[in-house]
Amino acid sequence: MITAELLSLVIAAHMCIKVTLIEVFTIAVLIWADNHRTKGLVHDHMLCQPLFLCE
Repeated sequence: MITAELLSLVIAAHMCIKVTLIEVFTIAVLIWADNHRTKGLVHDHMLCQPLFLCE
């Protein structure tokens, strides 16, 4: 199931040429795993900085 968070992350990643699909997939998996383990403590921090993907 694709959530709005994952969708926004993928969209932000596609804005940055440096980000590969493998990196996007890895981040998505980490967010998904984090949501199931800790109720999303990590993904809230990551989504506050969507531009970190471009740096």
